[in-house]
Parts: sequence; C-alpha cells; structure tokens
Amino acid sequence: MLYFRSDCRHFSGEKPCAPHKAEGVVCRNCARFEAVEERILVIKLDAAGDVLRSTCLLPALKAAHPRAAIWWVTENSSKPLLEKTPYIDTLLTPEGPLGGYLGATSFSLAYNFDMSRKAAAILQLANSTQKHGFGLSKEGVVVPLDPYAEEWFEMGLFD
Repeated sequence: MLYFRSDCRHFSGEKPCAPHKAEGVVCRNCARFEAVEERILVIKLDAAGDVLRSTCLLPALKAAHPRAAIWWVTENSSKPLLEKTPYIDTLLTPEGPLGGYLGATSFSLAYNFDMSRKAAAILQLANSTQKHGFGLSKEGVVVPLDPYAEEWFEMGLFD
C-alpha cells in the first residue's frame, strides 16, 4: 500500500492534511479517511451576492453525491465569502494555473452559472463530459448548454 491516499478528501499532496496536523495520523492508519469517488465543479465568478446565493445549491449537490468533492471557481473578491463553506472542498480563482488544475482533474459534473465569456471559457477547460449552464460556442460566444440554462439565457438577452 502507498504511504498516502490521493483519494482522500483531506489529501492535497502539497502540505500535511488537517487530521495529520491535529492528531498526528498518517494515511496508512487514518480513521479520518474519507473516500472521494467523484468531483463536481461549480463556476460562479461574478456579483458577490449572486455567488453567495448560489451556495444554496451545495446541500442538494452533496445529498445527491455524498462521496463527491466540490470544487468552486470564483473571483478573488468573492473568495472570503466561500472560504469557510463546509460543502466546498477546493476553492480556486481564475488567476494562476487554473487551466492546469481543470484539465488534469476529472470531474463527473461541471456547472457554470455565469453568462460571461470568462466563466464560459473556464467551463470549456474543465475535464468533464457532463457540462451544464453556459459554455462557449465554436464562434467564441456564450451559449446555453441545457434546457434549464436556455430559459435563463433568453431572459438575459431580451430584457
């Protein structure tokens, strides 16, 4: 057996996990091991109030996918609103190596709730076969990806 468990909710690979720091446990015999069987990506960048309101979806996502790790991408300005949210396992911003993270990590589901090119482009980077919300067309414009997004899309285009 490996000396680490990369499928554990607490493991990041870049620093000691919280159970190790608090209790001194190591992966081989850790009673706090929590298997992550899938990852879900949520993109909500703009408008701090909208970002905060979108967190109401998290309990339902967790209930439907109890062994999922939820990754959230938001702007730096909204990051403080989400840092203590217990449902979010990984919080990212558009700066830095975001494309590398999203391309190298497999997501079972990916959601973009913003009708902006920036957010839609981030969704396109995600390594997921199931993308929902708003993406980019081959022409580089924002388009709805599912019937739920179509209704919102139409409202946004025609005041």
